[in-house]
Amino acid sequence: MKYFLVLMCITLGLVEGKLQPCPDSPNCVCSCETSTRNGIQPLPLVGKHPLELIEQFFAANYKTEVIEKTPTYLHLVVSTPLLGFKDDLEFQLDTKIVQVRSASRVGYYDFGTNRKRIENLRKFLALQRQKVSL
Repeated sequence: MKYFLVLMCITLGLVEGKLQPCPDSPNCVCSCETSTRNGIQPLPLVGKHPLELIEQFFAANYKTEVIEKTPTYLHLVVSTPLLGFKDDLEFQLDTKIVQVRSASRVGYYDFGTNRKRIENLRKFLALQRQKVSL
């Protein structure tokens, strides 16, 4: 049985004020995408400092490294628990939402890991929003 590792060309950061689209592989999700394979809904703004809340969620639940942090942009690297693969997560504050991109650095398939991670964050933000409104 042959195994191979696909290294992705990493394209990160904002270009013309927007997150980069996903590569042509299923191991990435981005709220700027319209395809069902790579598209994901943006996140809601929660609290006065939503990027800090997002950073706290990842620090508490994943092996996380902060790469870049500005008032409107956050770049994290999350390592997978079993093999330590690194995934890049980017968040950008928009007018009433948080744009999001989560992409694996290696491989072609991620077995839905990036999508699941962002959906877990979405559930956490929904709980935080409920707490704020009480």
